[in-house]
Amino acid sequence: MKVVERTVHSLNELIGHVSGVGRPPLIQAGPARVRELLDEAVAAVGLTAAANGGVRLTVAYDGDDTVHVDRVQLGRVLTNLLTNAREAIAGPGEILLAAAVEGDGQGGTRLVLSVRDSGSGMTPEFIRDSLFRPFATTKASGLGIGLVQSRGIVEAHGGSILVDSRPGRGTVFEIRVPAGEPAADADEAAAAVEEDRG
Repeated sequence: MKVVERTVHSLNELIGHVSGVGRPPLIQAGPARVRELLDEAVAAVGLTAAANGGVRLTVAYDGDDTVHVDRVQLGRVLTNLLTNAREAIAGPGEILLAAAVEGDGQGGTRLVLSVRDSGSGMTPEFIRDSLFRPFATTKASGLGIGLVQSRGIVEAHGGSILVDSRPGRGTVFEIRVPAGEPAADADEAAAAVEEDRG
């Protein structure tokens, strides 16, 4: 009976994932500490700073920033990227998870997250033609929808996701999302306009 329950649960999860493809995600942004976002993603994937099956994870972030993002949804993106990075490494290797909060060049701030791995890499053709297409995957198991959903989440934040990869040279994914509170930015802009009028 437990086998049947597990199978039904897995099928329900699969249906949920597939039915969500192509639908814009609902973003519920709020204050989130960058350090906690990173720690939760690392814990969710089961990676630790210590060696994990010959794979060494390094987290490059020493700040104490709070950003205004959907912590749950952005956590899903990081979890997906870390899982992909781990699965791309066949033997000993390295993963670098980095974060920074920086100016966006327009008076605001943005959160920059990157996941770099020393795995097998991808061809330019696969990146161009298949990487962000539903059900396209290089993995023996997997649906090929994780990156599609990840890009949707990042774009729903008003951000972008970039990839740099070469066969045999690993992969880097970089995410950039606005880090400030939109309402606060709008209030400041309105106040500045009023000041100019006065």
